[in-house]
Amino acid sequence: MKNVMVFSGSRSDYSRLLPVCREIEQHDHLNLQLVAGAQHHMDAYGNTIAMIRESGMPLAGEVVVNANPEVRAGACKIVAEGTKQLSDLIVRLKPDLMLMLGDRFELLSVASACICMGVPMAHVGGGQITEGALDEQVRHMITKAAHIHFVANKTFGDRLIAMGEEPRRVFATGSPSIDCLAMTEVVGKEALADELGLDLRKQTALVTLHPESAGDREVERDSKTFFRALSASSLQFILTYPNGDPGSDVIIRHMKEFHAANRVRSVLVKNLGMKRYVSAMRYCSLVVGNSSSGIVEAPYFQTPVVNVGERQKGRTTAENVISCSFDKEEILRSIREGLKLGRKPCESPYGDGESAPRIVERIVQVLEGNRQNLLTKSFYKSSEALGA
Repeated sequence: MKNVMVFSGSRSDYSRLLPVCREIEQHDHLNLQLVAGAQHHMDAYGNTIAMIRESGMPLAGEVVVNANPEVRAGACKIVAEGTKQLSDLIVRLKPDLMLMLGDRFELLSVASACICMGVPMAHVGGGQITEGALDEQVRHMITKAAHIHFVANKTFGDRLIAMGEEPRRVFATGSPSIDCLAMTEVVGKEALADELGLDLRKQTALVTLHPESAGDREVERDSKTFFRALSASSLQFILTYPNGDPGSDVIIRHMKEFHAANRVRSVLVKNLGMKRYVSAMRYCSLVVGNSSSGIVEAPYFQTPVVNVGERQKGRTTAENVISCSFDKEEILRSIREGLKLGRKPCESPYGDGESAPRIVERIVQVLEGNRQNLLTKSFYKSSEALGA
């Protein structure tokens, strides 16, 4: 029996990891060790540790840090203290492999602990590009630290090989984000409308806005422009909190002000939870903001997306995505274009809903091999790309 530790840092990765966790838990030769990171325990972001417990997944450990991720020093403290707590968990639980997903800054603590403790790492979601976010740097740092890579498609795999990763370590499995959508039982439209207090027969947008955390973008200016554009629109809005990043407090303040001025046609929720969020994405007329869920998950429901700003710049998009800058008139024009586009068939570049079994199959194969061979990485000097 091999121990696979799975780290979830916040709400943004847990739903995407859940299909993989279930596959691991059901496998005869693997033992799931799920660890919940610091943001799951923060009331300001919906205390999403409850979401993990409600999903039925057993928790092997928790990382709890008293720090504010909305300021840069707080993010540093989360990484530093997280490294210490994770090293203690590694000593106690003795994982044979660490599995992590995505590109949030909390993963720096995971990589640091695993490097120092000699634990092999598997990373889901490498090879993507988001030039307007701090995540861009984190993602590529994790790529160079990880020993096994599960990417959404061949193009992303080729990028990792171009970064010097050996082809034998790179697997194009698809993204478990799509698996999550396929396995989630949606709430009925009328039931969701009753829960939220909005008439979903009217045109409604699902809204999430995150800070553009690469460099010193003017979060105050951008969020003010964004919500002025929404105010000038006739849509209803389901507003969800951003993740805990430097600058999130500014967005939350503007979001609260917008909701207070538009209570009849908006609802503000810290965390919708997986089932309600997926259901809202299915029933809403539009997804508006700069969340990766608009890029990765929305094509599954053929929901039009207005992607604002540069946070997702460089990320591969489907035909349902309309991108614009933080300009009031441009946002309004894109909203009108999205409503006119409506739901149309579009092919997602992120997978077919069957990635979790592929990921777990590869994990089993890797753990059956030589551990030292897994840990010893070589720089791949070739222009060759990942095979079909």
